[in-house]
Parts: sequence; C-alpha cells; structure tokens
Amino acid sequence: YGDSLFTIGVILVLLNTVAAFVVPWQKFRREFTYLAIPAAGMIAASLIAVGAYSWLSGLTLLIAFPIFWFAWSGAMPRLTLLLSFVLPLATTLLQLWHNGIPFTVVNVVRPLLIPLVILALASTTVIVEYNTSLKSRMLRESLANSRRQTNLLNAVLNAANVGVVVVDRDGNDLLMNDIQRFQHRHAIPPEYPDPTEDKLLVRSVSPSFEASPELMPSDRRP
Repeated sequence: YGDSLFTIGVILVLLNTVAAFVVPWQKFRREFTYLAIPAAGMIAASLIAVGAYSWLSGLTLLIAFPIFWFAWSGAMPRLTLLLSFVLPLATTLLQLWHNGIPFTVVNVVRPLLIPLVILALASTTVIVEYNTSLKSRMLRESLANSRRQTNLLNAVLNAANVGVVVVDRDGNDLLMNDIQRFQHRHAIPPEYPDPTEDKLLVRSVSPSFEASPELMPSDRRP
C-alpha cells in the first residue's frame, strides 16, 4: 500500500511538471491561479513521504519546496504559515499510521522537528517577501509622484510663450520646454550633432533689429 502511494505521488509530480510548462497561467483572470501548481505539489510530496517511509525516511522535507513557493507569492501568508506546520505534522502522523507504528509519546514527538523547521522557513520567507513588496510598493509610489511632478513642471514651462531652457555649468541642456526644443532643433550647426548651448546658431540682435555676426554667449541668452 505504501508503494502505491509513492507511485501515485511520483505520477502527480510528473503531471504537475507538465502542467507548469504547458498551461498558459498568465492568461487566467485571477492573479494567483498558478498557485495550483504548488498546491498539487504539497499533495504529491505528502503521498511520496507516506509511501516511502518504510524504506526512505526524511522525505517530509519535500513539502518545504511548495510551501516556499506559497510563502514567496505573498498571496495567503496566514494560510501558508498554517499549512507549513499542519501539513508536515499530518504527514508524519500518517507515516506512523500506515506503517503500523504505535502512537507513543516518543514516536509522535520525535518527528516534530520537521514541521517546526518548515514553519521557521515559511515564517522567514513570508517576512522577507512582505518587506520586499513593501519597498517595491513605496518605490512605485515615489516614481508615480515624480512623474506627476515632472508632468506638472512641463505643463508650466510649456504654458510660457518663450523658449525656456535649463543648462548646467558646462552648457549641457537639462530641461527645456516645447518652444525651446523647436528652436534648439533648428539652431543645431551641421558640425555639432549634439551641441551644447554655446554652440547653437543663436545670434544677438542689435537695437535696429539687424542680425549681429557674433554668436551670443550662453550665459547671456534669455
């Protein structure tokens, strides 16, 4: 009977592996539909551990892999912590029952280390995943706020009817509105494909509106 459970568990692992690669999980409407894979993995690991207990002990630790998957998904942290202890504990008790081992204090307490280890692993993973998700959410909110401020600044600059440009100490452009961008594009000299502001073909204008042959310095340009 134990060997048949082991065989069923192995077959379930193979079917689970095929489903993980074949089924288009990203097309499902529900975000965490793919957790059906680690859920089936828990059942398979329990069957394998129970079926192979008479000749290969310690396989209950295989439950840690789907538990880790559940914990890192961040979908159901409380349920994950509950399963991380209850499922390995139930598996160890089923191992004793299916092999006719009496439920003495020693036989029941001895395998409790495995559920405790898996619970500790799941707890650590849940905490790390929560902190990672929190930092990621804060970064997304900061990025969205920065984009809103940038859009607001661009709207203010584009409302002006003159060209506005911000340059650094070397004359490199940092920010400009649409009017200045149009003027910048038409003032690029042929010999400088990416010029600084002092290389642009912008000339000063005399009081009599006659073009001056000298280029206006960048620090004097409006």
